[in-house]
Amino acid sequence: MESLEAQLNSWIARYRGLARRNYIFAYILVVGTILSSAIAGIGGITAQLTSYQTAVIALVPAFCSLAASFLKPQARANWHYRMAARLTAFRRQLINEHADPANISAEWRSVDEEMEKIWEVNFGLDAAAIIASKAQV
Repeated sequence: MESLEAQLNSWIARYRGLARRNYIFAYILVVGTILSSAIAGIGGITAQLTSYQTAVIALVPAFCSLAASFLKPQARANWHYRMAARLTAFRRQLINEHADPANISAEWRSVDEEMEKIWEVNFGLDAAAIIASKAQV
């Protein structure tokens, strides 16, 4: 059986990796928006692109914006960083304060429940709400 410290280390590394990937994805969306807008604008002004090419490239910012608003990669990254920080605090208690592993395990379950609720509220895809908002348009 894996020790509590090893479990904490493993989950901390996992959450930090997920946070990093979400931040990278968020930056890719921003850079994609800026570059595609610039390319479409320059291509349209200089007539280096056909109208079809310019139109397709001009649609990229809209797709990036939709992806960012639905997937919320930066907010997800922040959630993962917060989770890693909380687990790091547990690891410090375990190592430096010689806290009881049973107490840390119980606190960890509580944090998991709390963070899961936050995830569901902020990142759960509510398909019914999306369909209803499209029906109103």
